[in-house]
Amino acid sequence: MKTPVVLITGASQGIGEAIAKVFAEEVRGVRLALVARNETKLQAVARACGKVASGGAAAVAVFGCDVSDEAAVATLHAAVTKRFGTVDVLINNAGAFAMAPFLESSVADFDRMVAVNLRSAFLVTRAFVPPMVKRKSGDVFFMSSIAGLEAYPLSAAYCAAKFGVTGLAKVLRA
Repeated sequence: MKTPVVLITGASQGIGEAIAKVFAEEVRGVRLALVARNETKLQAVARACGKVASGGAAAVAVFGCDVSDEAAVATLHAAVTKRFGTVDVLINNAGAFAMAPFLESSVADFDRMVAVNLRSAFLVTRAFVPPMVKRKSGDVFFMSSIAGLEAYPLSAAYCAAKFGVTGLAKVLRA
């Protein structure tokens, strides 16, 4: 059986880091592509994955990338493809959260929440899914938040972006 390539965005901390460690420990031969803006934290996660990879991960590589930037995602796609080939499992986990009352939220704050929490998932999925469709195999996950279903106080931009991720996942299932 082919060893899977798993790409995880937002892998430098939190849920993304935990997902990476589980794959490293549990999936024999997995090749992990860890993606986030903070390469220093990504390196630490990669080292941790190497330590827990008791028969699991075959390779762990870090890719610094702002996944809300279209050109950066194109560069990421080229780098991951060169290193590992096609991706088998895509986990869209990158996200950001900033609290502010609606009337105090700037357009720039709103745009950043939408870019990080929604646009990034669109861009990364659009880049990495075509080979999955062609071979009729692959898995795509969208990490979201309960805020996509029920709003949090002081977080209008975040909730709007998370509702969008929920909607994007529904479109891909159709």
